[in-house]
Amino acid sequence: MNIIIRSQDDAATEVRQEPGKWSVISIRGPEDGVIPIDNHTDLCADVLVVEFDDVWKQMHEDRGWGKLATPEQLTEILKWAEGKENILVHCFAGICRSSAVAFLIGSQAEGPESAMRFMSTKLHTPNEWVIRLGAHLLKNREIERVFDQKWGQFL
Repeated sequence: MNIIIRSQDDAATEVRQEPGKWSVISIRGPEDGVIPIDNHTDLCADVLVVEFDDVWKQMHEDRGWGKLATPEQLTEILKWAEGKENILVHCFAGICRSSAVAFLIGSQAEGPESAMRFMSTKLHTPNEWVIRLGAHLLKNREIERVFDQKWGQFL
């Protein structure tokens, strides 16, 4: 399995460079409208669009804003990714939502230790809500343990 994480602008560039290679998960906020990848979906092997903001549960509850990722969305993402070879996951900046989703997909396919290879602590800050919800849905506490071990010091 090959998973790459990109910003919305870099995702469009990537699919133009290798037409037909990437199955794309496009994560966007509910208010985003048209984004660069939308003009290149014909170059993608497959596309799944999901909408949720980059907020954590505590922030959402304390401030009452933002749309959290839902169990249904993460279930759809994980099911969609099954059997796909080349997956490109993007969000606005390619830092939080997309890295969390990439880690979950990799964890489901290869286990969380192996899924670490898709991310970098220098580039990515996986969305904690997405990680914890995904671990719960996959019934895999090892995902949280690996996440806490690698990123706990940065959160």
